Amino acid sequence: MSKTFEVTLQKVVDHSYSIEIGEHLFSSLISDLHQGLVSGASKYAIITDSTVEPLYGCPLLELLRREGFQADLFSFPAGESSTGP
Repeated sequence: MSKTFEVTLQKVVDHSYSIEIGEHLFSSLISDLHQGLVSGASKYAIITDSTVEPLYGCPLLELLRREGFQADLFSFPAGESSTGP
């Protein structure tokens, strides 16, 4: 004779992370990357929309490359319709 038992398992995962909001943060980002903020990364992607691209995307891409990082910029048309498939 056998019995079946229901074993309830709950796994709690904390995916919390910090977000820094402010002005003139590019220099601290570069410093953090040089200090190993993202260990093991060899290339970075900037993902933005066409409104933000000239304001922050292009300047950040130029700065990352000037500092010796490999980086690419991916820009999508601004607006809700650019949410993807």
